[in-house]
Amino acid sequence: EKIFSITTRFPDSEKYGLTSQINRASVSVLSNIVEGNSKTSSKEKNRFLEISFSSLMEVLCQIDLSKDLSLIENNQYIDI
Repeated sequence: EKIFSITTRFPDSEKYGLTSQINRASVSVLSNIVEGNSKTSSKEKNRFLEISFSSLMEVLCQIDLSKDLSLIENNQYIDI
C-alpha cells in the first residue's frame, strides 16, 4: 500500500515506466507468497517463495533508483 501511495506522486512521464514496474513487482511479491502457500509440495512452495524474493529484490532496486532520481524523499525511502 505504501508503494502505491508513493508512486501516485511520480511524474506522469513515469506512468508506464517506473511507476508501473514498481507497482507490478510489489504485487508480485505478495501474490507469489500466497500462491506458494497454496501448493502441497515443499518443492513447489519453495519455488514460489524464491520467485517472491526475486520480485522483492526488483522492488528494492526500483526504490533505490527512485531515490537516486529524487522521485522519493529520504524519509519515504527509509519508511519503505
